[in-house]
Amino acid sequence: MLRINNKNIISFILLIFISVFTIAGCINEKGSDVQQNTPNKTKKNVSSHQTTLDGSFTPPNFHIDKFQATLDRELVHYKMIYRVSPTLYDLLKETDSKYYMELILPKKVSAVVHKKRTDLVSAPKIKSNNALNYSVAFELKLTNSLSAKERESLVKYKKGYGLYIYNQDKEPIHYFDDIELLSKVP
Repeated sequence: MLRINNKNIISFILLIFISVFTIAGCINEKGSDVQQNTPNKTKKNVSSHQTTLDGSFTPPNFHIDKFQATLDRELVHYKMIYRVSPTLYDLLKETDSKYYMELILPKKVSAVVHKKRTDLVSAPKIKSNNALNYSVAFELKLTNSLSAKERESLVKYKKGYGLYIYNQDKEPIHYFDDIELLSKVP
């Protein structure tokens, strides 16, 4: 006669759970294979140009050489000098891609100027002379007058500026969390 004890019950329940999870995993895996094998040609054609730039603006393909801020009475002027690798240069030239940049302000700066970001700026068009160095300028209109200390901090403070890079459809394709840190990478 079969004796049922706690050890047998636990083993039986464990066997049931393992079987259920194995079957569920196989069904889920089979369903995801079906989704991957049915291409959506319309979506693929539309996004093929976009995906070519995804992941392209990472070191060593993209490097910031210099980042500086200057002030006048009404504007903060940011200038970023950057370099692209020959690989990224060829990709941008081949696809004739237009791309945009946006500067994200650190909290310390944002508190002074009362803005979180600059406007989107069109990045310079890739030159046909194999030039790898480019610069982009961002401007930020000041909404109030600043003290001498605030003005000085805007020019000297460089930590925590973020940089978004957008494709030609103005969809983000890359984000750098700290421009100053990126500019120190050899």
